[in-house]
Amino acid sequence: MSNNRGYGTSGIVASGACRSRIRFEEAVETSNAVGDTSIGWSEVATVWASISPRSGQEDQRSQQVQSGQKWDVECRWHTGLAVVSTKHRIVWGDKVLAINSIVSNPGFNRTLSLACEEGR
Repeated sequence: MSNNRGYGTSGIVASGACRSRIRFEEAVETSNAVGDTSIGWSEVATVWASISPRSGQEDQRSQQVQSGQKWDVECRWHTGLAVVSTKHRIVWGDKVLAINSIVSNPGFNRTLSLACEEGR
């Protein structure tokens, strides 16, 4: 049995709720033969996730200024995601999402919930 947020009774994201394939990436600095540096992106993990738009009411409650579309992203936690921080980004189809905050279930590490923003 699951509730309306896609969680089963055990607190794990229900497998049917994870319908979007996302890729976590980290910034990597590279330099060329002349010594010029540039920032590229390297894949950390690819997982199935549940993604839903964040309502304007949630933004008003947190008193954030509206800039890009905001998204709630939830996926099952695994050890490959232990390194993910707000310095990483999510690629979802043709969208790139900045990670604004991360919430995991302390002690259980079953679910990773992220507040993200597109176009930042």
